[in-house]
Amino acid sequence: MTVKPEEAFFIKSMPEWVEALDISDLVSGGSDTPNLLFQQECHVPSRSRFIRNAYRIDSAESLGECSNIEFDIEPGCFQLHVHHVRLIRDGKIVSEAEEDEFRFIQPEEARHRLVFDGRYKAIHILEDARPGDVVDYASTSVEVSPIFPGYFYGGILACAPAGAELLRVVVHTDKTHPVQQRSAGGEREFVTRENDDGTVSSILEVRKEKWREFNHYAPAWFQQFPVVNWSSFDSWEGVSQAVSALWNTSISDDFNHSAIEESINALSLTGLSKSDQIDRVIRFVQDEIRYLSLSEGIRSLVPNKPSKVVTKRYGDCKDKSILLALMLRKIGVAAAVGLVSSYRRGHIAEALPSVDVFDHVIAMIRHEGNDYWIDATATGAGGSFTRRQQPVFEKALLILDQGSPLVEIAGSKNNSSICVQEDLYLDKKKEKIRIEVVTEATGREADGLRYSKNQTTADRFQENLRDFTNRFYPDATVEKTLEWEDDLLNNRVVLREFYVSTAKVEDSPIASMGRHYPILPTLIGTRLPGFPANELPDGPFALSHPNHARHEIRFHHDKKLKVKWSDTREVVDGPGFRYEFFSQTKKDRVEFSFDYETSRDFLNKEELPEFKKKIDEVNGSLGRGVPVSQAATAATAATPVQVLIVVLVLGGFSASGLSSSFPKETVRPTIRGNVPKLRVENLYIEAHEKLNTPVSAEADDQGLGALADSTADSQVGEVKTSGLVIESE
Repeated sequence: MTVKPEEAFFIKSMPEWVEALDISDLVSGGSDTPNLLFQQECHVPSRSRFIRNAYRIDSAESLGECSNIEFDIEPGCFQLHVHHVRLIRDGKIVSEAEEDEFRFIQPEEARHRLVFDGRYKAIHILEDARPGDVVDYASTSVEVSPIFPGYFYGGILACAPAGAELLRVVVHTDKTHPVQQRSAGGEREFVTRENDDGTVSSILEVRKEKWREFNHYAPAWFQQFPVVNWSSFDSWEGVSQAVSALWNTSISDDFNHSAIEESINALSLTGLSKSDQIDRVIRFVQDEIRYLSLSEGIRSLVPNKPSKVVTKRYGDCKDKSILLALMLRKIGVAAAVGLVSSYRRGHIAEALPSVDVFDHVIAMIRHEGNDYWIDATATGAGGSFTRRQQPVFEKALLILDQGSPLVEIAGSKNNSSICVQEDLYLDKKKEKIRIEVVTEATGREADGLRYSKNQTTADRFQENLRDFTNRFYPDATVEKTLEWEDDLLNNRVVLREFYVSTAKVEDSPIASMGRHYPILPTLIGTRLPGFPANELPDGPFALSHPNHARHEIRFHHDKKLKVKWSDTREVVDGPGFRYEFFSQTKKDRVEFSFDYETSRDFLNKEELPEFKKKIDEVNGSLGRGVPVSQAATAATAATPVQVLIVVLVLGGFSASGLSSSFPKETVRPTIRGNVPKLRVENLYIEAHEKLNTPVSAEADDQGLGALADSTADSQVGEVKTSGLVIESE
């Protein structure tokens, strides 16, 4: 039954277990921060979370944002109890919200990811708000339809990320609801108090809590802000058992369902080898069952039946993974699903056993004694399942009837790479240049290139590539239609582009830097990690990994020109990466090769000074310019030796720039409304017991025994002298 947001919204007084703080001193005091109070209290026995926030509107600029109060509502699972929304001026309450002054909207902030989670916002717009006023609001979220009624788990921020005059964090538990409790991301000193009603309160109170800078260079698993987590699960096996019991109930009737039988028959598997049968089933689920997450209420944690998914032809990660496992079991292949964390990866083992630490589901196949992991949401993925690079999640929790511990996702050698071969042909009059670009991608790089092409029309894909080329050759036009080769079985894509530029050397956009044709390894530039300009990050530092990119550029010159060039080889071995530059002279061309490969996904703080030094060396090596004598165009004679080092800030779409360095945008953490989720992730903060991306995993009750025994931007570097001279005969 669908619950309307207004049916889950109430104006109520504060719960008895919350201490109603008097904030008059905070309001009248001369605070040096606009944030006066940040109070969070969680009451485990009643599955309730209380939030109170008080802040001063400190400027006309902040008036717009600070005068609209938003509370999140998830009607199917939680009730929202708003206690008050007050506007205080000169120490007096000048307005207080009434129940009929709230509006309900469904923003669907994740719809661009095809995730519809059914959440609403209750919005109150303050009237007559002015700079200098204080806003004070409080609410409690109460879980009314627990998906796991016998278990308690969650977390709470043990800090005020935006700073506050007073921070108060309390976790209330009792002996009848025992939980494990653990702090992470920096220890904070809690005081334990036994209450008359038998509850135990762990209390943290901090005056003058400071603003905490968010390190957006850190890997996603790094806990930047102090949190307190609790869970009544005593082991990962217990989590596996609880989820298995829930999920097996939803799919136990589908093993012999006619919709599943018909789908398998339609794949024409008869006569194929077992490996080919598996590949065909995987491709069906990945490519013909589209991704769409309708994770409202219980559907955020409970999968749809596979028969429904295969009939409607859509589902989220848990739906598609379960369908894949079920279809494989139907053809005699041992298969299961695993809960994984896209941001914690292998560090999930450091967390308390709980359900809410997972945010994705993948499938596991056991074939000829080996385990293979498949992401059922990876539309367009190429390659046989036996040769695919394994997912990067590192650890998974298998969903089996008898329970499973965390298991390793066995790593495989990185078979993903991308190579761009760029040929620049300069005619004898130097009045135009032909540009031929060949991009060869394998593994995940091929998947990414294929995905980009499939997201648009062929004409628009060609235009996107041309637009990127125009950034460096503004007048370049398409000489002939691009060529596309796709070897899906071996997961290899080859893309060929053809352009012609009629600009003379003196018309070059970089003519002021000297008359050169630029040698621009754009592919490498997009792959290098960005770094702060002034001080090093307060580590660790994330690297985009695995990442293997090679850019080869061949400058074909007029045979009448004399070329003097000393063959060059430069190698930079830095923490977590290796870079190599190689160049050589041929009879009618000069060849350049730039190669960059990572060896791990993060660096420790102590490695960063050496890393920055090595990256600076790479930046100094990247760009090259081919100076061209102007004698043939009747221009003034060129300087005998001209060298240009060009390292551009690269971005945008291109076949050679499918993935770039770690995201660099800074998102400052803010606490607004009732903050119904608790997750401190890489680019944002959320808070709550449930997952942001619906967590799930799956397995049905047929064939489980077969698995029972298993458990970017570049900075301008130092200019180097290369020694290329082109003279007219």
